[in-house]
Amino acid sequence: MFTQKEREKFKQEVKTLKEKFEELSQKRKPHLKPSLGKFASLGFEFAIPIILGSLGGNYLDSKLESSPWFFIGGFVIGFILGFLLLIQGIQEL
Repeated sequence: MFTQKEREKFKQEVKTLKEKFEELSQKRKPHLKPSLGKFASLGFEFAIPIILGSLGGNYLDSKLESSPWFFIGGFVIGFILGFLLLIQGIQEL
């Protein structure tokens, strides 16, 4: 199919591309990786306290038959805590 000369030319081109790729990957800014990971986790840091507060309030409402007051209280406390964690996370970026 391909001549020996064409195969050698193709191998040389692949080798050149690999070298360029390695050179470019070394020039990337490594300090962005931790920031991107932290940025991605901010949503969870905001949502988890809200979910846990709501579930805890719902559980207390079911045990004490006081619906919806503990649920609302748990949601509000979770929202405030989540917002504080969000602000703290943004300041760390």
